[in-house]
Amino acid sequence: MEQYIGRRLTTYYKESFLTRAHLAKQLLEIANKFNENSSKFILYLTDVTPDNFAVDENSNLVKIVDLENIIMVDKEVLIQSEYTWFNWILLIAD
Repeated sequence: MEQYIGRRLTTYYKESFLTRAHLAKQLLEIANKFNENSSKFILYLTDVTPDNFAVDENSNLVKIVDLENIIMVDKEVLIQSEYTWFNWILLIAD
């Protein structure tokens, strides 16, 4: 499904520091929600570029516009695994 949300983050490079700081804060909050949430999964974006985010023109909120490359990890499996996080990443890379 395609939908125009608003301007991509790449168009905000020359905006004021306060505007960019507000957008950066939202990006950090999104990343935190992908990890610290009530679901039993952790989500990892693997293609994090400014072109994959846009600012909603109505709410002024940062939205993800491309979730094509994402890894979903079961928190319980990760906790029970004998692998460290680094080893787990190497395991899926093979």
